[in-house]
Amino acid sequence: IDKFIVGAGSSGCALTARLINLCPDAKIALIESGDEYLSPLSRPPTEQGSLPNDEFSTSERFPETWNHPKANRGYRTVPQKALNNRQIAITRADAIGGCSVVNALIWTRGFREDWDECMPDGFKGKDIESEFEWLEERIKPVRYETNFLGEKAIQAAESLGYKKTKYSLWESPGTSNGTRIAIDGDGRRQDVYRALGANDSRITLLKGSAEKIIFDYSSEGTPYASGVLLKMGNGSSKELFIQDKGGEVILSCGAIDSPKLLQLSGVGPKHLLEDLDIPLVLDSPVGEGLK
Repeated sequence: IDKFIVGAGSSGCALTARLINLCPDAKIALIESGDEYLSPLSRPPTEQGSLPNDEFSTSERFPETWNHPKANRGYRTVPQKALNNRQIAITRADAIGGCSVVNALIWTRGFREDWDECMPDGFKGKDIESEFEWLEERIKPVRYETNFLGEKAIQAAESLGYKKTKYSLWESPGTSNGTRIAIDGDGRRQDVYRALGANDSRITLLKGSAEKIIFDYSSEGTPYASGVLLKMGNGSSKELFIQDKGGEVILSCGAIDSPKLLQLSGVGPKHLLEDLDIPLVLDSPVGEGLK
């Protein structure tokens, strides 16, 4: 293995699929602790003919899946003073395919001019348009007309001067009478793991939870990631190392779990890691931006 990608969520699957598409000889291992809920092989019919996990496949049942206990990590905020001390759910999917297994399936590029204005060189609208096209060839999002409430929202936007656009909003800001959702021809959910090809036979799927990143040091004393400590389903732990010197460990665990894994591995604020008795690898503000 020369690339470990930790996290088979939406971004991890997209990255894995694109890498194997551009670098067909790459040896990639995709690490994920969650289960597979959408593959036909994982949902054999019962004697009554129904399918286990069918709520994840049917687009209309999105309200059930968003915080489904079977495929959600159960994260919650600390009590919020401004909200009568309520703790708000932060949905983080625990599944192969990540939040594309539980979310509302809406597909949008956003506005080209927003990409031009906000993103650095190399990620402007003209730079990423081909990537959107690559994604859309595989996802094939289906156009869905809005309901009564959506029409009222469009009328409100038009009253503020936004033009109504029939199809894509990519070229110019406006409002549309429809949206695109990621479902297949049978009306069933398109998750990124299958739709983008992260289930390619050339990719090794490793089931387990990454406990820490393993670091080595260069001759100049600079730390670099050389592997991953993986906790297996049977409770045992196993060290996995990159075989090639030019290999990589890529974190794609989401906004909460990526900085968490870095901190557990010794990359983070020195004062915090010392308080937790975690050996320091690199003093870094990792995680301090979470609010």
